[in-house]
Amino acid sequence: MPMHYRVKLNISHKLKPSLELSTEFRYHYEEKMKDERNSFFWENRIRKTAKHAFAEAGLRNWQSLYSVSIPDAEMGDAEGVSLLKGEDSQVFVKLGSRLKSFHFASELRYSLHSHNLQIYVNVGI
Repeated sequence: MPMHYRVKLNISHKLKPSLELSTEFRYHYEEKMKDERNSFFWENRIRKTAKHAFAEAGLRNWQSLYSVSIPDAEMGDAEGVSLLKGEDSQVFVKLGSRLKSFHFASELRYSLHSHNLQIYVNVGI
C-alpha cells in the first residue's frame, strides 16, 4: 500500500516591529510501491523591514531526488513558487522594494557545496 506523509513547521519571532527571525522546516516522505520520494527543506533567516523595502539574510539546506517547491513571493515564478532540485546548502541575501504596483527584488545565493555564486533579479509592474 502506498504511503505519503508531509510535515511543515514555520516558527517566527519579532524581535522588534521591523526585525524578525524565522525558521522553516519541511519533510516529505512518499513511497509508491518501492519508488521512494523523500525530501527535506530547512531555512533560517533574519528579515528587516522598512516602509517600502526589506532586507533578508539566511541559510537554507535541502535534499531531494526530484524537486521541492518552496513558496517565495519575492523571487518565485508567477505563482510565487521556487523549485529546488538535488542537494545543496546556501547562504543568501535578499533585498527588495514595493511601491504601489511596482516591485523589485534581488537575491544573491552562494552554494556551500559547489561554491557557485548566483544572482536573481525580479522586477514587476
